[in-house]
Amino acid sequence: MLIRCFSAQAQTSSENGHFQVAKDKLCQTEQLQITDGTGGNLDPDLIVLYGTAPNAGTGTDKEIIENFQNLFGNQTFQVGEPIPEYDADSSFFLLRILQGQEGTDKIDDRLWIAVTKSAPEYALYQCPSQPDKVVVYMEEQERALYHQVNFKYQNEDNSDNGSADFDLNKESLIVTAQTTGTYEFQAISCPGIIPPNKQVIEVDNNYQIPAVNGMSLTVTRQETQDGAIRLSFPAALGSHPYISNWNGEIQIVPLNNITFTDLNTQEDIYSFTASPYDLCEEKSIGQSRSLHSIIIDATSEKGFNKIEINALNKSVDLQKNSTPWVKGVKNSIDDRDITCGTNYEYSASYSEAGDLSSHSVTTEKISGNTDKAANIAFVNANVTEDNLIEIDGDEPTQRAIYTITNGSSTISAEEHYFTYDQLNPQQQAYCFRSSLTDECNNLSNSIRSCTIFLSSEGKSATETQLQWSNYAGFKVSKYEVLLLNENNAIVEEEDAGPFPAFRINTKNMDPAISKLRIRAVGQNTNEEALSNIINLETREVLEFPNAFSPNGDGINDIFTYVGSTAVNAFELLIYNRWGEIIHQTKANAQELSSGAKKGWDGTFNGTKVPAGHYTYHAEITTARNNQLTFNGIIILIR
Repeated sequence: MLIRCFSAQAQTSSENGHFQVAKDKLCQTEQLQITDGTGGNLDPDLIVLYGTAPNAGTGTDKEIIENFQNLFGNQTFQVGEPIPEYDADSSFFLLRILQGQEGTDKIDDRLWIAVTKSAPEYALYQCPSQPDKVVVYMEEQERALYHQVNFKYQNEDNSDNGSADFDLNKESLIVTAQTTGTYEFQAISCPGIIPPNKQVIEVDNNYQIPAVNGMSLTVTRQETQDGAIRLSFPAALGSHPYISNWNGEIQIVPLNNITFTDLNTQEDIYSFTASPYDLCEEKSIGQSRSLHSIIIDATSEKGFNKIEINALNKSVDLQKNSTPWVKGVKNSIDDRDITCGTNYEYSASYSEAGDLSSHSVTTEKISGNTDKAANIAFVNANVTEDNLIEIDGDEPTQRAIYTITNGSSTISAEEHYFTYDQLNPQQQAYCFRSSLTDECNNLSNSIRSCTIFLSSEGKSATETQLQWSNYAGFKVSKYEVLLLNENNAIVEEEDAGPFPAFRINTKNMDPAISKLRIRAVGQNTNEEALSNIINLETREVLEFPNAFSPNGDGINDIFTYVGSTAVNAFELLIYNRWGEIIHQTKANAQELSSGAKKGWDGTFNGTKVPAGHYTYHAEITTARNNQLTFNGIIILIR
């Protein structure tokens, strides 16, 4: 029993109604009078014990009685006797004892009085129909704690004072405001003992109660016993009266954020309805707005996730992993767009006019359990600079075993990455098949991948023809020719288009370029494959004529090589018919670049040799460091 200050006669009964105390004495701090609660049938000789400690009333009857006597002594009173030393500031126990033989006394009845000295709680409102009226509103729970409460009120200049007693059998007190402006109210109970509870209200002749807009209902815990629902409102609704219906419980309250707990939100639907309320007319005004809770459950089935909704047959919008997913769902839906091993969570919501919304909980995460493995989208089969083959590719699921086959060889790993060091990608292309087995034990389709095998052929001193095998592993958008230096760094790139062949002109090529490589580029990000690396080769176009005429006419006067290939070193030997060396030429790159031709002018020791057949032997080092040897017969014509 919770007792606050009283100012008129009222009785507080014990648990079994065998005795009573006068509540008005609590306010007046006078002696408490214990009276018969049975209509005169109570034995006046039975005693009542008095004690001021809450824990003194716990335990067996014998323990409680002994505890009382140890704590408070033998403070016993008979029915009709006062408690002269009553402490008005302390809560206390009263126990009625049935006396027996020593040690066999029993507790017949008890009364626990919790004393608090706090003024009544109340709210102040205006009425839209009568804006000069101010309503003092007290909830039923609060009114039950008091026997009488007086209100005093005045405007901001201390004029128009008024006073009225609150009828605790009613929920409100209506007073008239003489003018607009600020009014102060004081709730008074137990004058001189409890300070008055003061509140103010701003009286406005244009007062209106806002409509119930912006309300939201959210299930924060979906459980059978410990469920919870949060109601949220705009701040403007927290200072006006509304009549609300929370699952059958009707109240007149301002709309402030509140959370309801200990609910069965797993099985039951809870509803909330509110509308503005005119306390003067005692009726609802304006549009009534309602929301109800949503129950949602998600389970993992073979091949799909099943989502079940109970929203009283209302269409809801579903969110999947916090992203909008499907609109207008009733009762249930199957989600087949899932990946094995990926976690999914779902939530539901619906909206009403006036910016009202209801939200379910977010389900616990469930793991996708597909009946078909996700296929591998692409594979990158690369040849490294060290002539290893590295294979990596798409990993469409979080957890899977990847398997790759090459002929009769099969390798498995937890990642889509494999290395081969026993194959020679400089000799041919190699093909593989990749597949995965997901954690749901589904086997994917296999995807074929083949390395790129690059080769070249010199067509002339300034042109080289490249050809390579088509890449397999993803759809190729284009091939790129990578021109490398001796450290395999890219110097230039050429777009070769979608075809596996390309001709390179080396005439004005950067001299740092010495190697070549092909890169296949897919249509999507991360799709890329590299070929083997080869040396840049061109055809060395050099030859010697079979005759010359050193007659001084400027045409074929010198026997030497002809061709467009750059030469760094040149050596020429001429033999007569007896095998004797009659001429020798040696020239380096600097000498050859001077412009003067180096070769045989048809003389021996400054003397012209006769016409006829002579044998030659030549050794040439090209600018690309190729060693060339020539042997033949030359005809000297006079």
